[in-house]
Amino acid sequence: MSQINNSSAQFQNPSRLRFDEEVGIHVVCQNVGMINSRGLWFHDDPLEYTLPLLLLQLSLISIITRSIDIFLKPLGQPSIVSHILGGVILGPSILGHNLAFMNKIFPREGRITLETLSVFGFMLFIFQIGVKIDPSIVWKSGKRALVVGILGFFIPFALASSIRLLLCHSISLDDTVCHVLQLVVLMQSVTAFPVIAIFLAEFKILNSDIGRLASSSSMICDICFWSFMSIIYVAHVAKEKSIQSAIGSILSVGFLVYLLLFGIRPAALWAIRNTPEGKPVKDAYIYVVFGALMGFGFLGEVIGINSLIASFLLGLVIPDGPPLGAAIVDRLDCFVSALLMPIFFTLCGLKTNVFSVQKWKTVGVIILVVFMGFLGKIIGTMLPPLFCRMPFRDALALGLLMNSKGIVELVLLNDWKTNSDSMTDECFAIMILSVLVLTAVISPLVKALYDPSRRFLAYRRRTICHHRSNEELRILACVLSQDNVRTIINLLDVSNHTNDKPIGIYVLHLIKLVGRASSLLIAHLPREKPSQNPTESERIFNAFKKFERENCSHVALHCCKSISPYESMHNDVCSVALENRISLIIIPFYKQSIDGKMVNSFHVFRHLNKSVLDNAPCSVGVLVDRGNLRKFLAEPLSCRIVVLFFGGADDREALAYAVRMSGNPHVSVTVLHFTMTSTSEGAEIAGGTARSKRLDSEILDEYKLNTEENERVSYLEEEVMDSGGVVAVIESIENAYDLVMVGKRHGESELMSSLGKWSEHIELGAVGEMLAVTDSNLRASVLVVQQQTRVWGLRDAEDSSLLRREKKDVAGVPNSNVYRNVDWDTMLDSEELKDANRNGTGQQDVRSSEKFQFACSIIVSTFCSENKNSKKYAQSPEHLISFSVVILHNFYAAFSNHSALTQYILTPLGESAFISMLLVGFFLGPSLWGDKHSFLSKVYSAKSINVSSTFAFFGCILYLFLLGIKMDLGMVKRAGRKAVVIGFFTFIFPITLNLIVAEILTTNMEMDQYLHDRVPYIAVFQSVTTFHVIVCLVTDLKLINSELGQLAISSSMISGTCSWSLAIFFLFIDRDETHDLIALILITAILLVMIIFFLLRPIMIWMTRKTSEGKQIKETYVTSIFIMLLGCAFLSEVFGHHVLFGAVTLGMAVPHGPPLGSDLVNKIESFVSSILLPSYFVFSVAGVNIFSIHLKTVTVVSIFGVSSFIGKVLGSMLPALYFKIPPSEAFSLGLVMSCQGVSDVLLIQHGRFLSVMTLFSSSPYSATEFYAYSAENNIFLLYLLQLLNTQIYSIMVINMLFLSGTFTPIIKLLYDPSKRYESCNKRTIQHTSLHMELRILACIYHQDSTPCIIRLLELTNPTAKTPMCCYAVHLVQLTGSLVPHLVHHEPGKSAKFHAKDSSHIINAFRLYEQECNGNVVVNLFTSISPFSTIHEEVCRLAAEKSTSLVIIPFHKQWRLHGIKNIVEARSVNRHILDMAPCSVGILVDRGTLSASKNNNLYEIGVLFAHGNDDREALAYGLRMAKHSKAALTVIHLIDLARTSQDYHEMELDSDIITEYKIESAGKRRHSYRQESVNDCVELIRLITSVENSFDLILVGRSYRSRSPLFEALTEWSEFPELGFMGDILTQLDSQCRVSVLVVQQQISGA
Repeated sequence: MSQINNSSAQFQNPSRLRFDEEVGIHVVCQNVGMINSRGLWFHDDPLEYTLPLLLLQLSLISIITRSIDIFLKPLGQPSIVSHILGGVILGPSILGHNLAFMNKIFPREGRITLETLSVFGFMLFIFQIGVKIDPSIVWKSGKRALVVGILGFFIPFALASSIRLLLCHSISLDDTVCHVLQLVVLMQSVTAFPVIAIFLAEFKILNSDIGRLASSSSMICDICFWSFMSIIYVAHVAKEKSIQSAIGSILSVGFLVYLLLFGIRPAALWAIRNTPEGKPVKDAYIYVVFGALMGFGFLGEVIGINSLIASFLLGLVIPDGPPLGAAIVDRLDCFVSALLMPIFFTLCGLKTNVFSVQKWKTVGVIILVVFMGFLGKIIGTMLPPLFCRMPFRDALALGLLMNSKGIVELVLLNDWKTNSDSMTDECFAIMILSVLVLTAVISPLVKALYDPSRRFLAYRRRTICHHRSNEELRILACVLSQDNVRTIINLLDVSNHTNDKPIGIYVLHLIKLVGRASSLLIAHLPREKPSQNPTESERIFNAFKKFERENCSHVALHCCKSISPYESMHNDVCSVALENRISLIIIPFYKQSIDGKMVNSFHVFRHLNKSVLDNAPCSVGVLVDRGNLRKFLAEPLSCRIVVLFFGGADDREALAYAVRMSGNPHVSVTVLHFTMTSTSEGAEIAGGTARSKRLDSEILDEYKLNTEENERVSYLEEEVMDSGGVVAVIESIENAYDLVMVGKRHGESELMSSLGKWSEHIELGAVGEMLAVTDSNLRASVLVVQQQTRVWGLRDAEDSSLLRREKKDVAGVPNSNVYRNVDWDTMLDSEELKDANRNGTGQQDVRSSEKFQFACSIIVSTFCSENKNSKKYAQSPEHLISFSVVILHNFYAAFSNHSALTQYILTPLGESAFISMLLVGFFLGPSLWGDKHSFLSKVYSAKSINVSSTFAFFGCILYLFLLGIKMDLGMVKRAGRKAVVIGFFTFIFPITLNLIVAEILTTNMEMDQYLHDRVPYIAVFQSVTTFHVIVCLVTDLKLINSELGQLAISSSMISGTCSWSLAIFFLFIDRDETHDLIALILITAILLVMIIFFLLRPIMIWMTRKTSEGKQIKETYVTSIFIMLLGCAFLSEVFGHHVLFGAVTLGMAVPHGPPLGSDLVNKIESFVSSILLPSYFVFSVAGVNIFSIHLKTVTVVSIFGVSSFIGKVLGSMLPALYFKIPPSEAFSLGLVMSCQGVSDVLLIQHGRFLSVMTLFSSSPYSATEFYAYSAENNIFLLYLLQLLNTQIYSIMVINMLFLSGTFTPIIKLLYDPSKRYESCNKRTIQHTSLHMELRILACIYHQDSTPCIIRLLELTNPTAKTPMCCYAVHLVQLTGSLVPHLVHHEPGKSAKFHAKDSSHIINAFRLYEQECNGNVVVNLFTSISPFSTIHEEVCRLAAEKSTSLVIIPFHKQWRLHGIKNIVEARSVNRHILDMAPCSVGILVDRGTLSASKNNNLYEIGVLFAHGNDDREALAYGLRMAKHSKAALTVIHLIDLARTSQDYHEMELDSDIITEYKIESAGKRRHSYRQESVNDCVELIRLITSVENSFDLILVGRSYRSRSPLFEALTEWSEFPELGFMGDILTQLDSQCRVSVLVVQQQISGA
């Protein structure tokens, strides 16, 4: 320190910006290591520290750009305009023109971190673009797209180059301007696919004809541009350096591509193959991809290409779309688009200084070249479409689209500004402004010129009314999910398809576009070999193909699927309808009926319904499904249809459809014609012209004649006076019909106006909404029909409210609105389709194509060659940014990959991810490499230490924010007496013991003054217990649902609150002057908490309410929350609190769970956990140096570690033993409470930071001066921190690693949660007396299982003499929270936690309980837990409630439209079978139990061989046999192949068989027979012969005795959890259509 005092004059006013004469460039002097500020109260300027400065910069950028976007969005401007304008406002053109503002908010040294973050964000963005592109379609591009792309590059290039040469030779221009004009020519020639894709998505025309053509053409143009640039680059390298260098560059790129194609690509395909459909991609796969991204980015820099190219190439080799590509895009999209990419755009504006534009000649020549390039692009892209007879307006719109500029062009400009001396500030400002103006002008012009709906105008009628009876009726059925299939098939079935009246069915499966850059319309081709795990689309199409096979002579089926954004999905629907001359589109309503109530099942499709109705080129029917039509397929009885006829075109269309249906012999049709009473003079039931009323009369007269010939057709008239009369008539029909048909529009009339006064669903019309949405007793399905509206030449205004507007759109352009019959895309020939089929894809894109493109901004990275005489920490800003990006890649690649590898090795040993991160920190720190190893000087280079450490802290902010979201403060209130006592003693014992030890040591042991002063703080830090650490530990150990885990979590909330409060208090009193500031700091902390909970939390609750159930949170809301996070973290730093305080507090204020909390966690957790968090902890632990540790310090700190461990163990064990917890479990609880983790590292890191600040405050110089002196004298700050307190810090971290790493496997050995479920009593159905209450626990994964389980419970025969208690638990995956919940739904009380579908399940069981008249007691629960441990909750509940049977649904569910697979359920079922404290039944639901039998009997069969499980199955069957509607058949299998005999088992089998014979004697509905089998072939033949004779088959799971019969079956078992015969009955390729209950008798504790 004396050296600092003596040299104080050197740095009293350190200069940040200097000019190095030797190097010849401006350089920036950074104060290395100034990351966190102590706050204003300690006389620190937070803006001189990198982290608070970054937070303020990000906050300003986000607020200003978002505000501008709100104003410009209604004007049709894309977001890029808002972002650039935000940068211009913040930059030197407006606010930054004030030098004080610019130097304070955006100083030169502070901009390095911001720009590095923006480049890092662009790397992630370009990786996303690569993932979304399918490079295999490049060579399948259509000829027109190829011509447009090639001409769109070469014509503007030739025209702009000609003008440039003319200007340079005819006008005296500076050499720099001439060179810039070359760059302008290149930029005007390129059309980048990422830019076009973003614009098309914002314009919502991604899947329009223009959108598809623009996407394909931009890819071709991109390939031309980057091929041209690559040739120029190679030639430049060969000329400037050598041919060998050029060849080396080519070979290095080839080597990188080889690694990607033969390393990463096979690994990605393997990950996809190992991810079953419907199951999310494992987080481990995502982490590996992110690690590879960092590694290949660094490798690209090493071999001489830019990291952006390497990132893009890596994205290209990862298959696009679900599951892997979509998962990666979903995890990155929010973080990149909402936070990182706006920074990049804004920085372009920050570099733009309009005051630098001084020479109008320069402005003129650049604008002229830009205009000529613009004109050339228009000409090049318009000529081919005009030649193909595309309308002029559409061709012009395409030309404007191809002129769009965006992110790729901005990257090029930034690169040229950095690496080219010619790109002056003036030229750069002109180019940025030209991009801004072009984009701002093109956007509204394209919207005004191109309306994709115009092409859907038809020249002829496409309606059922105008359809000829002898022609094929073509119907387009839109399917949103498998739930729509059955109802649509039934509607088609009643549509009277005969040989004389055939129908053509076009099935379109609508799928959201995820993980891809372009929308697709794909024709379905069946696989050569059926898959055991078909996709959802295949299951849907298979159901329709079955319908086609059953009606093959008069039904033709065509299947395809649309993969598009929701906003423009209607374009595909309307395109298919127009091209295939469809007469009727059937689209499901976005709400579905569940238990008689309409719920928002598909809220995202409401916009789709409206758009199809507005734009369809034919008639449309909106189908409201209430389940009535589904019964018609199962039981082909009479389908009753009523048409509510008021008058108008739509009602006539509905009646025409009903007339066609009346030809079906199973259909009866009634027309209910509403008329006004004679007293209502002048009033009309519906509006309309005289012609319309005449048409109404004609169709009704024709229908009345039909009623005389067909007895199944009837006509009724109802006179009404007002809207109340209409409502009364509709309510009177109630359940008399299965389907109600009504028109959507009825013209303007007083009655209709009153009906639609409070209408919310305009897509259904006034009457349709009353039928479909209101809380009426109507249980019939509804079809709301709208007749075709978009037809040229309509006379009636009622037929098309849009007609006049459409005519105005095309005034003066006759016949130009509808494309001629031109094939825009080259159709794939049959050989290509066959190739795709052989490859197993089963599909081909018949409408569009997409190609890969080299969307890379920089061809080669430019490294800064450091001058030996220059200052070590002085670099040019641009070169320092480039260097920081390289080091950042190195930093993240090394840390993330090493962490992932270490965790992969240690996970089987029971170690947590925290231990892996600590170990990697040791491996990459001075403890392994030494103090001055060259490796450390490169990885922890002082040149990049600010950027790396700032990013690490920023990642920690995001992680702690997510932690706050997952925390549940309500646990403190809900903690029981046991948890409160244990938590308090766990806090008080270690702190008391440590303080006593501290007093003894400071009194009796000699130590240096620094260590003596630090002893109390070491004692406090070592005794801390943290809630988050305990939750993560029990989660890693899979104990989160166990009694020990739940108790540890609740106790840690109490002890953690107390210990952290004490630790923070000790941190505050570290300095003398802080005693006067404690009150002020506490006041500001309370003020910040109040702002968060009373201002920001209500806003977030409002966001939650505005987000409909099942719908993702809006990106605007996500951005707003990011702004809140940045602001709270910055205020924490300003007020002197730790920056993490605001992040955690805001996280706790976010409503946890869906939709807000879960979405935020899902969107950013993967990237934070795999990349940012490991870097923070590795960076923190890298400060540990074992070579600087002294023995005395080790002794002192280790004594505190041991004493705190003893205190925590005793504090946990003693209360636990008092509450009669077994000693082994009490000791395990003590070990869990003693573990340390992430939060403890944060605490001691903050204490370490304050220790350094104390040293600064004792010197006469500020922290800034001290850092400046360090930079001047070449002092490495990280090493300086180690000299100050590295001993204590290192020992505490080593103790943490040793204790946590040792305790984790010990806990796994000591505590086995399954032992708690062992029972000394027999809890089985066989051992439960008939007169005792039978207790059954029913588990439900999805509401579809509810009807089958309820019917099974009904057949269990609960009566007054044989009562039953049912515990129904809905199993829900835990998301967006750390702590699982078991919610008890008590009658009359509202539960705090709600899960999707829980309300429907609850209502169904409540109704069942009421119908049982007191014979059944139902207790309802919802378990919200991780599926990896949810079985423990089930077993614990079964043990506590003393249940005799646990019923769990099989993970595959058979439905009409295919098999629904709940993948996670299979693992849960297996664990329950292994651990259950009672008998278990796996219910395989094939729908036979769910169907109502009316007066028929339920046929139940029992396949009985021998053993405990078969006896349990038969005992259950005996209970069912007492039900009056159950017919039981027992088939006794005599195993002739059985060699060994267990006579005791045989006696038990004989006893229960005899009991059944006695029970069934004299009852005809019961039967018994014996069947002898010699081998497995005979057994399979026997099962096949009887399997479809029953509604339910009961079978045992396993057989203890060895038999060749069952051993042979085991070899081919597909589902071992079902046992031998259960597996046979459940084979996917079997013809069995019966439900199966596989029973396992209690094995735990038996």
